[in-house]
Amino acid sequence: MQTTGYGQMHADSLLIDQARAAFNLANSAPDSAYSIADKILQQSLPAGQLRVSAFANKAKGWALLRLGNYDSCMPYLLSSARLFHRLNDTIETMYMYVNLASAYSANSRFAESA
Repeated sequence: MQTTGYGQMHADSLLIDQARAAFNLANSAPDSAYSIADKILQQSLPAGQLRVSAFANKAKGWALLRLGNYDSCMPYLLSSARLFHRLNDTIETMYMYVNLASAYSANSRFAESA
């Protein structure tokens, strides 16, 4: 995690918690989840908060998937997977591969899902 001290780590943790909550909200309220994730992403990108961006991309992509925007969701889900891989977060990378498989299947792209 790139930080400049305890204050930044705390701020990152709060944003990650919000992004995780948005991801969980995506199944029941995808519009709200999308809005929350988009705000977090807009805040994290200029600040170079890679871990926050990874979670925000995950939530935004999942919300788009739940809204039925299959083509639009893929760049966010792929970006999240790349960021988690770059951060050497094997658990979240694995989760993203599962999420990507689900997204590909939902879009009848079964070869890519496998």
